[in-house]
Amino acid sequence: MLARTSGPLTGIVTHLLERPGKRLRPILVILAASLGEADPRAIIHVGAAVELIHLASLVHDDIIDGAKRRRGRPSVAAKWGNHTAVLIGDYLWAQAYMLLTCQAQYGVVGTMSEAIADMCQGELTQLASLYDPSGGEEAYLTRIRLKTASLFAACCRAGAQLAGLDPACTDALADFGLQLGFAFQLKDDVLDFTASARTLGKPVGSDLRRGILTLPALRLLDDSQHGPMLRACLEARRFARGELRRLYKAAQDSGAVTYALQSAGSRLQAARRQLLSLPPAWAREQLLDLVESLAAAYP
Repeated sequence: MLARTSGPLTGIVTHLLERPGKRLRPILVILAASLGEADPRAIIHVGAAVELIHLASLVHDDIIDGAKRRRGRPSVAAKWGNHTAVLIGDYLWAQAYMLLTCQAQYGVVGTMSEAIADMCQGELTQLASLYDPSGGEEAYLTRIRLKTASLFAACCRAGAQLAGLDPACTDALADFGLQLGFAFQLKDDVLDFTASARTLGKPVGSDLRRGILTLPALRLLDDSQHGPMLRACLEARRFARGELRRLYKAAQDSGAVTYALQSAGSRLQAARRQLLSLPPAWAREQLLDLVESLAAAYP
């Protein structure tokens, strides 16, 4: 569908698609649908739609965050301006819904609409909690459930809906996606403390600089030696370069990073349990392999 773009859209869409991400969300749709019998065209439509939804959310996130780079390249907002980026994000949403409505009889429109509402609520929650650690770990987990894990769950549920799976299998797949999404975001948040800018495709420490408190940062606040420095930086809403370097090292040395990785591991174990409750099948094994690959991934 995006191949039929014309005019100014062509160059922007080409820019977005030149360096694709992992395509993890459409893979979840495909594998979940493969646990039953689904119309291949319906799988293609819904798989493409969820990738467009994800892409649109990234374009809009970069506007909100003032991000200059995405996947190692200039963001749409940085290259073409915020006005254009807003319209491109909206265009991608519209294209996604055109695809979803082609398969509306399966219930996927409602499933994805609920996920998008969650994503928006999660973004608003994050904006309201910048530099504020008072919500602690519970508030953080609620935020990443809304922002990230809900779409993973919706992808699995939509695939199950396409395949006509029974309610128990559908719910098990949705919970698998939820737990996988939690683990994915937890590991991604750890990268803000441990990766290089080249690995991330964006500046290291960008979350902490912008006052987004992820689990390693929240855990570091409880450290008697380094917690006061982090708390002072949050109250001042400013991080000096030297302070950021010390905080990154402290997060690793204090066990804050390890704690976040252990939390991700617990979520992956929960995801495995949900998969193992399903009947043996090729697609189930592929989903288990996906869990193992994430478990072995960074850092």
